[in-house]
Amino acid sequence: MVSAKNAALISVVFLSLLFNLRILEETLNNFRGMPDILSSSPIEPSQKEKHKIHSPKFAYTFLLAGVFPETLYSNGAFYGILVANEFFKHVVNSTADIVVMVRIHKDSTATTFTPEQEDLFHRAGIKLEYIPKANVDNFFTAMFDKFRLLALTEYDRVMYLDSDVQPTCNLDYVFTNSMGINATLEPNVIRIGKIEATNGGLFMLEPNALDAERVFDDVHKRYKQGRDWDTDRGWYEIRPPDHWDHEWRRPQNTTKWEFYGGDADQGFLYYWTKYVKRSVSILHPSKMEHWRCGEEVRQGKAFDYNSTCHEEESYDRFNKNKELQGGWIDHQITHWTGQSKPWLLSQKHQESVNQTFLKLLSLSDMNHVNAPRVEEMLKNGCAPNLDNFTTRRVWFELLSYASRRLKIDLNFTSDFPMKDSELGKWAPNGVKDDSKDQIHVKWNRQTLHI
Repeated sequence: MVSAKNAALISVVFLSLLFNLRILEETLNNFRGMPDILSSSPIEPSQKEKHKIHSPKFAYTFLLAGVFPETLYSNGAFYGILVANEFFKHVVNSTADIVVMVRIHKDSTATTFTPEQEDLFHRAGIKLEYIPKANVDNFFTAMFDKFRLLALTEYDRVMYLDSDVQPTCNLDYVFTNSMGINATLEPNVIRIGKIEATNGGLFMLEPNALDAERVFDDVHKRYKQGRDWDTDRGWYEIRPPDHWDHEWRRPQNTTKWEFYGGDADQGFLYYWTKYVKRSVSILHPSKMEHWRCGEEVRQGKAFDYNSTCHEEESYDRFNKNKELQGGWIDHQITHWTGQSKPWLLSQKHQESVNQTFLKLLSLSDMNHVNAPRVEEMLKNGCAPNLDNFTTRRVWFELLSYASRRLKIDLNFTSDFPMKDSELGKWAPNGVKDDSKDQIHVKWNRQTLHI
């Protein structure tokens, strides 16, 4: 039998529960009257990432296209990638991954590299991403394969580099300065070319699965009638005062798509970042041009050159942080275009070689000793504005270190080039640049196997 005292206690507890349940019901009713923030229009990834609480992931990405596994070791692009990997991982201690997108040649019976070759990449700390074989395997189609990096969605930002781009500075700051609410750079970063709207040898994009599909839809729509190129219509009709800029400032119609690569990667990169995403930082020699127009895209507004979301600024913020040493980003790399590629030239040791930088490289060899000294000598991970002879010599030194680390018998020293004459025939993405093969491509959705 329940005592009067216990009965009173039970009553108090019961009334308290009823009161709490009523408060809970009222709270839920209040929420029901509020806008459904979870089911509202989706947030663009570029906005969503600003609120991520995980540590961002970055990657430097390269392309090896039209590759036959049996001739990998006579492909100059392969060695260019090893050099960049050696620099990023063992000289400046970059925190970014190194990813190589591999397109095995359509005529090869192989679908991957050999186990021994894959092991070599693994020991170098390089991740491989195999992409579909192309039905038309040439330099032109390989240019568009660069945009497959948009499918690397495990990363917040991915920077593409041609294999003949040699970094002389740590470029991680480009990644980090594009992250967060107060980011200096947009999620997409491109550079103007010497006489082109943009240079496709180095750029950064924000991966996105939907974008990875759309880019090839856009390419297909433009080329479904064949490769006849309308320099006025191009990828998008540019109307004054809208225009594109270039470095050399020589007389040129900057509303036409007639610049080199305008019908391929360089034109498409400019179109994609400026007119489709409208979220891009365009790097000039003395300024940065930003298009921060994602909100206008979400609202369905047409492109407006005079929009307030278009702005320019100097490099002062980077200079204060000592991140942009020696000028703009083009002073932090060497792009070995044409016949200037290191694997095409004999390297004779001369006294003009920058011995300080070479000593730094020797310190970075297998033992990874004295990291503070390395950072001090590199002045925060950067050796800008090196002359071509010094930079080329460094290329061979880095390859020499990589060969010892990976136990690759390259059969050469830094005083001599590789002897395989085939090395001179390969373009920056690993596929032969046969201009006759590029000119007449009947484009369809199967051209890139999409």
